[in-house]
Amino acid sequence: MTFLPSGALKKDSNKHYSMLLLAVMLIAIGPLIGAPGFTLAADDTSLEEALDGFDDDAAAAEDDAIQDVMEGFDDDPAANDTQAAASDDQLPSNQPTSAYPTLSIGGAARLRAFYNLAKDAPEEGETDWRGVSSLRGDLLLEAVSKLSESWQAKLTLWGYYDAIFDIQGQDEYTDEVIDTHAYNLELRDTYIQGNLTRNMDLKVGRQIVVWGKSDNLRVCDVLNPLYLRELGMTDIRDLRLPVTMARVDYYWSNWNVSGMAIPEIRFNDMPVYGGDYYFQDASLPQEEVPEDGIENMEYAVALNGIFSGWDIAFYYADIYDDAPYLYLESVDLVTPGPPPIYQPNLVLKHARLDMFGAAWNMALGNWLIKTETAYFQGLMYFNTPDETYARTDIMFGIEYSGFRDMTISVEVLNRHLHDYDEALEELPTAVEENEAQYAARLTKDWLHETLTLTLLASAYGVDFLSGSFERIALAYDLTDNFMVNGGLVLYQSGDKPEFEDIGDSDRIFLELKYSF
Repeated sequence: MTFLPSGALKKDSNKHYSMLLLAVMLIAIGPLIGAPGFTLAADDTSLEEALDGFDDDAAAAEDDAIQDVMEGFDDDPAANDTQAAASDDQLPSNQPTSAYPTLSIGGAARLRAFYNLAKDAPEEGETDWRGVSSLRGDLLLEAVSKLSESWQAKLTLWGYYDAIFDIQGQDEYTDEVIDTHAYNLELRDTYIQGNLTRNMDLKVGRQIVVWGKSDNLRVCDVLNPLYLRELGMTDIRDLRLPVTMARVDYYWSNWNVSGMAIPEIRFNDMPVYGGDYYFQDASLPQEEVPEDGIENMEYAVALNGIFSGWDIAFYYADIYDDAPYLYLESVDLVTPGPPPIYQPNLVLKHARLDMFGAAWNMALGNWLIKTETAYFQGLMYFNTPDETYARTDIMFGIEYSGFRDMTISVEVLNRHLHDYDEALEELPTAVEENEAQYAARLTKDWLHETLTLTLLASAYGVDFLSGSFERIALAYDLTDNFMVNGGLVLYQSGDKPEFEDIGDSDRIFLELKYSF
């Protein structure tokens, strides 16, 4: 892969339309890339078991790191042991067919680097994010124990250390950036799971529950917060953060119903003051996070049906809004005067929401049609503090996989705020009555799925001018355990707050990952 030097990418007045052009490009070049004549020279000896997708977040490491360890975990152990006995003449006939507990340990180590291509020189007192902005090492350790034929347990620890902050000097960064980006250690997917009855399962602990059918946009998928510190760098499939919950699933015929009780209150992991993706000149007010426990418990239930060629799901959730709203707690007298001087006491709060949703998929040959809708009640905004609002989100998507080893998908989403008040247009709320979002993706595999190209474009606004980004990534599995991934991310500024000053954040990335 050829990387461009700093300054090689220049912004121009037409850059806002690059997302639309890339989406058109996906459709235009799709038949060419998938055509039989479009191949890469390769050795006859191929690698096996390519890693899936573009993963820049710890959640992706969790999904891939111990894939080999988990392989066959759900197989019938008695059947496996019987086959082993048949192939081993020395195994005594009275040997037990299974022994519990069993323990498997694995993980992954990763090195990654970001190089900013277009950052402007900082003003006095600001952090210089030009050039190399991240040199991070990640380590994921995972232990899986089969406790019995129907129960298992999993423990996952994930941590990272970013050397760039010591290389550049920690004094060059805000305390918030050091606290969140320099190092971290946390408990990821950690749970116990098993069968209560033949048709009922229980899973308790930190886990991820995916709702909906969309691969790129978020509609009904509301149970897990997202890692949003590095906008556009990671697919939604790898953004979810686990939360502690108790989940019960009951299965009958083609249906299953799931019920979740979530005592751990955790919100989106957002950019912090002074960070590379932070869009404000000052730190945000303090965020009020409800205490974990029964009193603030979140609840959810889902009904899923899987049939020949199509599936459908219905959802309900009683949850906190992951996105906070600004709230005027009080006005404090600072100086009695004359004239008196008052200081507003602002905080960030999270509204309690009811969400009703549905999702549907249908396969028609090489085509996959998908749609989602969600209705939210209880939204609150600073500009109208005494009002609550409802919003309806509708997503339509289409995916085509008729080309060899290639998939193209396009998704369109609109969020409509009911009983809209024009006061919401003003800052600091800046919410529109209708907010459109688009996503287009192309993935292409070569060399027996060991070389994968991913093109992803996402944009806000009917005219694509509210903010957008494009990501081009190429991943290659050198061996079953070692993967190299690199690419380019382009950003376009827009009137959506988090995109206002993002246009100079174009960057290249490189990642080395070893799974064990």
